[in-house]
Amino acid sequence: MGRQATFGARLKLRRGSAQDYGEEFVPLEGELCLVDTEDGVKAKVGDGVTAFPYLDFILISIIFGYYYNGEFYYDPYHQAKAGAYKDKLYLDRTYN
Repeated sequence: MGRQATFGARLKLRRGSAQDYGEEFVPLEGELCLVDTEDGVKAKVGDGVTAFPYLDFILISIIFGYYYNGEFYYDPYHQAKAGAYKDKLYLDRTYN
């Protein structure tokens, strides 16, 4: 079972198209790579050995919204609060 944690910090994640990552890029072990695709944002996790194009996409739900005063919202006006769901990646549109 995975660990659950809440951080009071900003993290900068790598994000781009598959072309942006390139054919020879090898993500570090555990490095999360967000990929813009025609079907939306998907993710790959590096193993420190395999080049990016040969890594499989992982199943993850990404929720885009706005983090404000310790809460996460779907809208920039902080009216529609997002629930706290397990196994989701929340990305703040203010900074990403």
